Amino acid sequence: MKKLLLASLIFCFTFTAAAQAKIKSINFASEYWEEATEKDGTGLYWEIFRMVYKLEEIELKFKIYPYARAMKMVRNKEVDASVGSYAGEFDDVLYSELPFDLDVTSIVYLKSKGIKWEGEKTIAGKKVGWIRDYVYDEYISVKVKKRELNKRKQAYRMLEKGRLDFFMDSLIDVSIQMQKKYIKAEKFQVETFSQGNLYLVFADNKRGAELKAVYDKNMPKLVKSGKIKALFEKWGVPTYAFDEQGSPLAKD
Repeated sequence: MKKLLLASLIFCFTFTAAAQAKIKSINFASEYWEEATEKDGTGLYWEIFRMVYKLEEIELKFKIYPYARAMKMVRNKEVDASVGSYAGEFDDVLYSELPFDLDVTSIVYLKSKGIKWEGEKTIAGKKVGWIRDYVYDEYISVKVKKRELNKRKQAYRMLEKGRLDFFMDSLIDVSIQMQKKYIKAEKFQVETFSQGNLYLVFADNKRGAELKAVYDKNMPKLVKSGKIKALFEKWGVPTYAFDEQGSPLAKD
């Protein structure tokens, strides 16, 4: 009888401890991207991650910071995850197995310049700008006159005034600027510079590993079910990252 009582107590203690140990929320740090990581919790990316973690009844929480700070926070284990890193960009974090988006990097310049786009060599020696901390220079093999900018509208003004030859940015952000008429689309030429997968990065600790495992388990199911593609269609985003078999389109 005593052995049965002891076994029951051990079972209850183990069950209670396991229940208490269950992760109930995931804390993100992310840059603000319009219609992707909105400050009110709406946007394509928040919907994707909310769908992934809702399957395990894990609540999504987030704070908005500049890109460099958001990445620093996950590397310092101040948050569980951060949004939008290329494969291998950092070596002190955990990367999701599947990307969540395809990052198409665009080059924007004035049509009136009459520039013939011939790929990367076209920007050699030119004044090329991008948003601060985006480190595009790590992926450019030619020398350019780098200009880091705080806001996109600043970049387009500099292009129009001749203080900048080219502006590099994600296709999504360029499209939003034009669709919402923040800039006059007819003035600018947009070319594709490169494309690569965007991954979630997790804190390199036990909690981060557990949250990564949840993503790695649920994301493939949601991709194959068509639910992730439906979110891209809902938000009108053309950079869905997967083929019909659920494999990433881009190679890292």
